[in-house]
Amino acid sequence: MQPGPIRHDWSRDEIVALFERPFNDLLFMAQTAHRAHFDANSVQLSTLLSIKTGACPEDCKYCPQSIRYDTGLEREALMEVEDVLAAARAAKEAERAAEAEQRATAAKEAMARMAQLAKDSGSSSSSSSSGSTQGNGSAQGLPEERQLGEGDSWGDLA
Repeated sequence: MQPGPIRHDWSRDEIVALFERPFNDLLFMAQTAHRAHFDANSVQLSTLLSIKTGACPEDCKYCPQSIRYDTGLEREALMEVEDVLAAARAAKEAERAAEAEQRATAAKEAMARMAQLAKDSGSSSSSSSSGSTQGNGSAQGLPEERQLGEGDSWGDLA
């Protein structure tokens, strides 16, 4: 099942039909939509910044930030807007750096896999004198003098 485009024009009948679907089907649909747009095995970690701790003048009765509750935390005044924005910018920069590191790691892992495939393919061709395909149809490796060695990169083959 491929996810369709994101929609914002759901009819009441379509919404009711979703509520009537079995829960596991809904989980499957959600995971399919998620995997279409995100890495299935990646988890985003988030941190909340408390811009004001305790002593809130509102009395919402359910909220531990209310002045009526003793939570054991020291009360802190409302943070300045510029301090909140600076913290948000730092968090965004840290997120971008982490994403760049993940991309670099994934690229290195892919290169290592390709190098290993080339090496494995080359070692099977060194026992054969022709550069044709093997009986099972897989392509032969690079000639012996063009093999990737330990510490070599694809640029070394050029």
